[in-house]
Amino acid sequence: MKWLPSVLIDIIVTVVILVATVLGPEWAMWVVWIYTPFMVLMKVLAFFGSGIVGAFKPGQAAPPPWFLHLLYAVNVGALLAYGWWIWAVQWALIWILSFAAEARARPKAKKK
Repeated sequence: MKWLPSVLIDIIVTVVILVATVLGPEWAMWVVWIYTPFMVLMKVLAFFGSGIVGAFKPGQAAPPPWFLHLLYAVNVGALLAYGWWIWAVQWALIWILSFAAEARARPKAKKK
């Protein structure tokens, strides 16, 4: 669980998305509206190797991949369930880019 501090923002954002979709306070909506496109931009830059965005600092404990996939699934599901289509598509893109980056980073098995 040493990785928990490294995903604290991700957990908070998921909670804010749930609050925004279920309860609808204006402050939470603004957080989702501002943070989501920013996150899409960061994932695109990270995936296409701009060199300015890194996922985790060297030596920092990374979370297990299933944890972030779970958070992204909750985000997409909540946004879809409450009809936030544009934001759900953006979070699906964030999820896809994260999965693709993870697959790219995985060492390939050697063929015999």
